[in-house]
Amino acid sequence: MAHKAQAIIQTCIDFRFREPLNKFIEEELNLHSVDIKTDGGGVKKIFEEGPIRDWIFANYQIAFDLHAVDRVILINHQDCGAYGGSKAHPNEQAEIEAHEIQLRHSVSVVRAKFPDKQIEAYLALISPEGTVTFKQVI
Repeated sequence: MAHKAQAIIQTCIDFRFREPLNKFIEEELNLHSVDIKTDGGGVKKIFEEGPIRDWIFANYQIAFDLHAVDRVILINHQDCGAYGGSKAHPNEQAEIEAHEIQLRHSVSVVRAKFPDKQIEAYLALISPEGTVTFKQVI
């Protein structure tokens, strides 16, 4: 094995939190060599059973096999267009709770498929001013 990554991170394609995400990964999680898997909606297609979930898991398997990854980090964010944005929820707390449910369920699905891996989940909270903070869900 030529290369080792510390984790594979599944997140959204949204550019708005890319810089804060990179800072969070390096400074808060202390990870400097990671594989990053992006899909619209972050974990949305893990939550939804089907061929896209299988494709995502095939990508994880590549990271496991080629980069000796043993940690999976799932990250969703507020105001995600794949979920209809913040306006699709009656209020901020309902939006946060909906994402936390999706993240917890997705952690369970990933853990069932890959029981030997460490799985964790975070939600990126985006303030009206655009400040991004990360809340650990699992």
